[in-house]
Amino acid sequence: MKFSTEQLEAITNEEKQSFIKDIIGEIKSKYPQAIQDDIECEMRLTEALDYAESLGIHDTGLLRTFLYLEACEPGYAKSTPIRTALEESNNPEQRYRDIIHSALNLAKRT
Repeated sequence: MKFSTEQLEAITNEEKQSFIKDIIGEIKSKYPQAIQDDIECEMRLTEALDYAESLGIHDTGLLRTFLYLEACEPGYAKSTPIRTALEESNNPEQRYRDIIHSALNLAKRT
């Protein structure tokens, strides 16, 4: 079976939107007050996902964490410290993995 470029883009966009809507649903079920406006949140998460993927971050767990943080802390994906750390790295995916591990280790110590 062969797909046209337009068909592949449509499938990819549907998968992204499904991923984002799943995350919003999970957050709303666990933290009902965390998301006030689904549409605005979906737009931010779409932009954050596109940004992360443009850097080469494709690990589903890392993307999920990135989007969770953006959903719960609007502006996280656009924050200067995060962008600088990711954009200055030769391997943004590993850099983000290191950031998350460091944050978890710090949280365990406190």
